[in-house]
Amino acid sequence: MDKLIYHMWLTLLLGAKSIELDLLLNAFGSAEEVYRKTKSELISLGGLKPETVNLIIRSRSLDDAKKEIENCRRLGVRLVTSYDEDFPVRLLNIYCPPHILYVRGELGNIDEELCISVVGTRSCSEYGVGAARFFGQGLAGLGVTVVSGGARGIDTAALRGANEAYGRTIAVMGCGVNVVYPPENTGFFKEIEKNGAIISEFPLSTSPLPGNFPIRNRIISGLSQGVLVVEAPEKSGALITARNALEQGRDIYVVPGRITSRRSEGSNNLIKEGAYLVTNADDIVRQYRYFIPVMRENLKRRLMEYEREPRENAEPKTEERVSKEEVRKAVLSEEPPKKTVPLEKYEGAERDVLSLLTQSDMMPDEMLVNLNISAPELNTALITLEMEGIISKKIDKRYSII
Repeated sequence: MDKLIYHMWLTLLLGAKSIELDLLLNAFGSAEEVYRKTKSELISLGGLKPETVNLIIRSRSLDDAKKEIENCRRLGVRLVTSYDEDFPVRLLNIYCPPHILYVRGELGNIDEELCISVVGTRSCSEYGVGAARFFGQGLAGLGVTVVSGGARGIDTAALRGANEAYGRTIAVMGCGVNVVYPPENTGFFKEIEKNGAIISEFPLSTSPLPGNFPIRNRIISGLSQGVLVVEAPEKSGALITARNALEQGRDIYVVPGRITSRRSEGSNNLIKEGAYLVTNADDIVRQYRYFIPVMRENLKRRLMEYEREPRENAEPKTEERVSKEEVRKAVLSEEPPKKTVPLEKYEGAERDVLSLLTQSDMMPDEMLVNLNISAPELNTALITLEMEGIISKKIDKRYSII
């Protein structure tokens, strides 16, 4: 309990996405140790602004921290801290990680799940809404956890699609978890809590201020193996999430948009820069074949949970909701097909490279580990195959079969 109080004290004091908070915790090991440091000890650390040092020295009261913790208990909000065993390791490894997550619902073991974020503009077209919903359903139907921001437009459409396929969803908020934004999602957020979680690093009752959303975007991408961009104009929060994803080493996927639509200028430019162009959920999931057993087990478990629900509490089926039979077929269906190429047309290093890339996309150094060829031979094969249009080099430097 004491450890949580001090941790809350420091995070409330320094705020979200604080480099100095990360510096202090890494240097002294805990917020309690920071609390006990003298001014000279804090200054000697280096890297802290003078005003930050003075703020820590002046603000020794723990009352606000205790009140915040008590309010969370009263509202049924769980606090997951960076020192807890179930805090997502994926988030610990990103730049300037959050150190407290406020959670409504069940966060689960994120590190064992395949999570894909779906992001895009709030001012989306009918095409964008349909695409986001289509991918939300498709990903959830394959056992993927769908992550998004819960905002109007693409975010909500993707999460609704996943919910319709009985999928697990996580909404990362740019406000306190007890603030419903947008307000029209009140009922829908309750559905998300049943099948997943609503999370935030912002304290309770934090308003959805414009500056909060770029901050939270690093968490959306950080929780996921890949980020799917659906309809993003040139200046878009979704592109901020995509940049975060690149910095974090995540994959970038893009749904192609209308070439005449300004809503798609930013996302279409990502494709030009080498992001993966995708048209269905299989295009994404086949990149993570090692997750398929876990995905199937998660999907079977969720389907069984829905079938155990009392009939009077079950949500009535609509034309929009995916039937349980369709979900069952997805569970029992074959794995996403491997990429196929006419290997018989090639020989030597080129054939070996193509055979390897049918399994997964790879960087050149990964290929060298798996192939019995020299670096010059590999480079020659890659250049030849790329010139023939059979493979391409993506924005993350990996090669992929087109």
